[in-house]
Amino acid sequence: MELRPYQASAVQQLRDNIAIGVKNQLLCVPTGGGKTVIASEIINGAVKKNKSILFLAHRRELIEQCAAKLEDFGIYNYNIIMSGDKRNNRDAQVHIASVQTLLKREFPDADLIIIDEAHRAAAKGYRTVVLNYPKASILGLSATPERLDGKGLDDLFSKIVEVCSVTSLIKDGFLISPDCYGLNIDEADLKGLRTRRGDYSEDELEEMMDKPKLIGDIVTNWKKHANNKLTVIFACGVKHSKHIVDEFIKAGVSAAHIDGSMSKLERESIIRDWRKGFIRVVSNVNLFTEGFDFPQLECCVLARPTQSVSLYLQMAGRIMRTHEDKSSAIILDHSNNVIKHDPPSIDRIWNLEGAAEKRTKREYEIHKCIACNLIHDSEPEFFLSEAQENILKTDRIIRNMKGVLEFKKGRGIAICKGCGTATCKCCHYEFKAKSRDITLEEDVAYTKQVTCTSCNAVYTDEEAHMIGEGATTELPTNTEHELVLLSNEASIATKIKNRFNQHLNLAKEKGFKRGYAFHKIIEEFGEEAKEFIPRHRGEWYKQVAA
Repeated sequence: MELRPYQASAVQQLRDNIAIGVKNQLLCVPTGGGKTVIASEIINGAVKKNKSILFLAHRRELIEQCAAKLEDFGIYNYNIIMSGDKRNNRDAQVHIASVQTLLKREFPDADLIIIDEAHRAAAKGYRTVVLNYPKASILGLSATPERLDGKGLDDLFSKIVEVCSVTSLIKDGFLISPDCYGLNIDEADLKGLRTRRGDYSEDELEEMMDKPKLIGDIVTNWKKHANNKLTVIFACGVKHSKHIVDEFIKAGVSAAHIDGSMSKLERESIIRDWRKGFIRVVSNVNLFTEGFDFPQLECCVLARPTQSVSLYLQMAGRIMRTHEDKSSAIILDHSNNVIKHDPPSIDRIWNLEGAAEKRTKREYEIHKCIACNLIHDSEPEFFLSEAQENILKTDRIIRNMKGVLEFKKGRGIAICKGCGTATCKCCHYEFKAKSRDITLEEDVAYTKQVTCTSCNAVYTDEEAHMIGEGATTELPTNTEHELVLLSNEASIATKIKNRFNQHLNLAKEKGFKRGYAFHKIIEEFGEEAKEFIPRHRGEWYKQVAA
């Protein structure tokens, strides 16, 4: 398989770094730039040198994508480590693994570990794997090496390698610069929303997006700006997504909803009809942000806001790939993402240090444990689940459950730090909250769960995305707001962040203090730039340069 010039350059740069002793590198390539192709060439070279390779991913689609690219390079002798997969070949040099499955099985030999979507590599599962390979080289792959929680990646990777930019890929005809249409909405409309793990709380976000001012008239604007184009929609939650699809169907447009709770067969059937053009619009919840390749897509509807620039760029990147059947791409932004994060076609400079969390401390009431009398705060750790298949079905318990689900803010339970006791929201029984991992989406993801030992009520460590049975919310179908074409220029905030990261990377390389980057920004942009300078948590800048 012939590499593009910048892909060949990336391979050479990564190999040169290894030759001078740089063991752990992060390759940053914009979405659609072919980072899996670059990784496959690296794997191909390592196989020829009789090295063992472990490729890690967190989603089935990413694992299938890697296997397909390896076959393009003529490598068929690989082993798949993923629940339910029959392609077992333990003697192969190349192992492609679901990180969740690998943690439950025997680790294979590896001289090189490649981590796809490496912005997730700060998670415990990935770090557990890496710790078991102290002599292996590590290569991370990411289009957006920035985490929701602000954690840096500098303790895992020592160097970031960037060989191309979004604008260069657009200029060379490898990506399409999308036309962005949006609303001039004041960000204050989203004030008051809680953040969880760095982004908006999804159940509250779904309610907030029911406001006419925020949701916009999705169908009307789609017909005006993107009529009949193959379209992907990113919604806030399942109910929100289904509502959007209903409106498209009422308007005579072939549309479908898809989410992770559906069977694999059902999802594949919808995607197959979508690829063939029988379905023009597909709305999803958290399925197509990573590892989904459908170059013919021409329109992306952003119906969910996000604080994460990484998530935003992953969503927008679904339509920026080129294809012979399309000449343009359109983003219809009903969520203010383009204005908040700037257009996806501008260049961004990344660093490994991570940003300090910008979180307002949330105060919780003091709680005294009935079981052991320990006094602790009542911050919730687990939340009453929508799915309650085994709950004890008495009138009182069912009434309590429905009431809690309807009034979202009371779903959480606090667990005593001393004895692990929690109070059930449904039966009010004090029980020992013993958590266990639950595998979701056929071993693609997992969460933690505790169950009340009295009434069998189930709680998970994720807040529910849907409103409960018995709650009624009338979703708006139209507004007076029309989307307008937005500027394709970067904001002053992004320009300052880019320059700051550039100076910060240089400071780290030269052994300067972090203050070097700060003072360079003030020199270039003036005192007014202070409010836009990111706060970082890296420790290296505290050391005095030799």
